[in-house]
Amino acid sequence: MSRNALVTGAARSIGRAIALRLARDGLNVAVNDIKASTSGLNKVQQEIEKMGRKSVAITADVSFNKAVETMMQSAAK
Repeated sequence: MSRNALVTGAARSIGRAIALRLARDGLNVAVNDIKASTSGLNKVQQEIEKMGRKSVAITADVSFNKAVETMMQSAAK
């Protein structure tokens, strides 16, 4: 059974470090951040995939309930 995680704020700082650590620990990681951080989000997704883990970058503002619902549905795929 594969282990999966979703990390918000993953484009930079602590969120990025957490996402990369989870990937190093063998988890597949869905990464999330706001639209303004898309470039950093795509970079961390690529780094995770280079480790041999699955990853998906999801742009969403977690301050909006509907965006969180959509993000969770995307991460579950």
